[in-house]
Amino acid sequence: MGKLIKYELRGTYKVFLMIIISLSLVNVALLTRIDHWYLETILGVITLANVGAYFVLLIFSVRNFSKEVYEDRGYLTFTLPVSGAEVVGSKLILAVIHFSILSVVAGGFQYYIADFYGKSKGAFESLIDFFNFKLVAMGIVSGAVDVIVLLILIYFSITTTKMALKNKKIGKFMGFVVFILLSIVIEYITFKIKVYIPVEVTMNILKETLMTETLGAGGDLTINIASTIFNLIVFVGMFVASSYIVEKKIDL
Repeated sequence: MGKLIKYELRGTYKVFLMIIISLSLVNVALLTRIDHWYLETILGVITLANVGAYFVLLIFSVRNFSKEVYEDRGYLTFTLPVSGAEVVGSKLILAVIHFSILSVVAGGFQYYIADFYGKSKGAFESLIDFFNFKLVAMGIVSGAVDVIVLLILIYFSITTTKMALKNKKIGKFMGFVVFILLSIVIEYITFKIKVYIPVEVTMNILKETLMTETLGAGGDLTINIASTIFNLIVFVGMFVASSYIVEKKIDL
C-alpha cells in the first residue's frame, strides 16, 4: 500500500498545493485589513474561506475515488498487484493526509485572528490558555475519524450504485441519493440507540479558566458507548464491502 500512497501523492499534489496556496493568499489578504475592517468581519470571512477550502478538498477527494470507478484510470490501477482494500485504504489515508495539512494551515490563520480578536476585546489574555493535551489530541483524532467516516459512506454509495447501474450519469446521481438516505438512516438509528441505551463516558477536555467559569462554558465530552460500537460496525462493514465491490464486482 505504501507504493500506492506515494503514487496517489504524486498524482494529486499539484491540485492540493493550489488549494493550500489559494487559501493562504486569501487569509493573508484578509489579515492586512485588520486596521481597516471590523475584526468581526475579518473573522467571519476567514472562517468562510477555511470552510470553503475544506469543501473543495472534500469534492476533490471524492472525485479522486470516483475516477477509479467511472473512468479509465481504474484500468491502470488494477493492472498493479493491489487489492480492493488497498485501493480504498490508500484513498482514505491520502484524504487524511490532505485534510491534516489543510487543518494546520487553516487552523493557524483561524487561531491567529481569534486570538487577536479575543485580546482586543479583553475576553482573555491568550487563546492558548484554553488548550491542553487532551483537547489537541481529541481534536486530531475526531477530525481524522470524521473524514474517514464521511468518505467511507461516500465511497460505499459510489461503489454500490456503480455495481447496480451501468449508466454513468444515473449512477452518479443515485450515488448521491443513496448517500443522503444512508446518512439519514444511520443518524436515526444512532439517535435511537442513544435514547434506549444511555450508557456514556464523560471526559473533560478544556482547562478550567476564569472565562469558562464566567461564561459557564463546559469542557466535557460525552460519548455513548452503544452508538459508538454501532457506528464502528457499520463503517467497518462499509469499508469491507466497498473494497470487495471495487475488486470483484465492478466491471471496469
